[in-house]
Amino acid sequence: MTGLSIPGAPLRALWLLERRGYSAYVVGGCVRDALRGVQPHDWDVTTSALPDRMLDVFAAADCTIVPTGLAHGTLTVVTRRADGSHESVECTTFRLDGDYTDARHPDSVSFTDRVADDLRRRDFTVNAMACRVRGIAQWETFPEMGEDEERYFSPDELELIDLFEGARDLQAGVLRCVGVPRERFSEDALRILRGVRFCVQIGLTPDAPTKAALSETAPLLARVSVERTAAELTRM
Repeated sequence: MTGLSIPGAPLRALWLLERRGYSAYVVGGCVRDALRGVQPHDWDVTTSALPDRMLDVFAAADCTIVPTGLAHGTLTVVTRRADGSHESVECTTFRLDGDYTDARHPDSVSFTDRVADDLRRRDFTVNAMACRVRGIAQWETFPEMGEDEERYFSPDELELIDLFEGARDLQAGVLRCVGVPRERFSEDALRILRGVRFCVQIGLTPDAPTKAALSETAPLLARVSVERTAAELTRM
């Protein structure tokens, strides 16, 4: 993979978690964009720390915490920049999703200590990659960084977890679901629109099974709220 420049807020979240003995990775779209040579705008962290342990870690470091989805293992750590704006990092415990009876949200989630389990629940291979900074747990102190500074890590300093060959698909320009495409779209119909958006924004082409499933499951879009549909169309 290419190197990766990580801003202070997500890097500090990784460091705080790792130094307390938890595994922590940047995950999803930020890894995808970095492999494309595009600097990510949004940063997500996934970790082995359970939600209450994440709260302990970030509270002990005097972080501003927003419990955005604690029941599903998600909280947001907010950093205030020098110009008064805010940078947020969403941190989520490795999890497994239950059934999706409403074709939008899992009925339940369970937590796991394996990043592989977490990646298996994701929509597309290009979004199912996680990246860890090697040796970050051994940093005695967090490096001095300005509010808007980034720190570059070479490929040798990073550990890429790519179980479904998302990097290969990204290079080939292929949109491919993780697992069975029809199941992925039936679980969450918003993924249909997301798939189309990735084709438009990134220039991907769905492979044959994904393309067929997009057509077959299109009626499920009626389950998606007008607001979420509008947001995806606007981003296209």
